[in-house]
Amino acid sequence: MSSSNGSDPWQAGFSHHSGHGHNANRSGLDVDFRYLDTNGESFQSGNAFNSSSFSTQNNQTVYDRANTFGFDTNYQGTSGNLDGPTSISNHNDHGHLGRSTNTNNIFNTNQLPPVMPIDSSLQGMR
Repeated sequence: MSSSNGSDPWQAGFSHHSGHGHNANRSGLDVDFRYLDTNGESFQSGNAFNSSSFSTQNNQTVYDRANTFGFDTNYQGTSGNLDGPTSISNHNDHGHLGRSTNTNNIFNTNQLPPVMPIDSSLQGMR
């Protein structure tokens, strides 16, 4: 996410964009995330969509759930084929979630289906 001043809290020397705050116009409204693998864990790859570790289902779930909370300006890399996020350059290695300032598009979380309890035989497995 952006720092409070809108700049990227990124590693020194990395050329990305001017900040998720977009010059303080969107401070704290945008998030980059590493794509998820088949175990639901983030991983780093130059082009995650071409990796055998990439999970279409897990990443689609991230975008779908984020959308229910008002993140409706979302981007994926040009190699991606997920439903919803716009394909854009420089995002094959990470996803982007953009939060709308319109609160009318936020899903009522009370309408979400209940989370199923984890099967106790699977606990501790990763």
